[in-house]
Amino acid sequence: MNETAPPTNVGSNAQLGAWLPIETAPRDGTAILGWCVHDADPYHEGNRLTIYGAHTEGLSHVADGPAIVEWGGAFDDSTWESPGSSLPDWWFQRGSEWEVTANPTRWMPLPAPPVSA
Repeated sequence: MNETAPPTNVGSNAQLGAWLPIETAPRDGTAILGWCVHDADPYHEGNRLTIYGAHTEGLSHVADGPAIVEWGGAFDDSTWESPGSSLPDWWFQRGSEWEVTANPTRWMPLPAPPVSA
């Protein structure tokens, strides 16, 4: 796995805070600033795709580096007549309607919006 560390010269970490492990990020639909590294995921586990790999197949993925991302995008197209297929939630670019996957390795909260325009 290639997990490039977030650079220290992107914005001021003193103002935004430190990059945190992605395992501690909120998984409730809250948008976060993620440090994304596509190749950090092995894409396959044995002969099966990872969850990231399965979501990324046939879709776009964010470029390596910072991206605003959110947790979600699960689907299940099973019916009472057919088992169908399903995938659990994963990280996606905010506003992409679950079409642009992301593989954040670190995160930080987004700053508060400006008080006035």
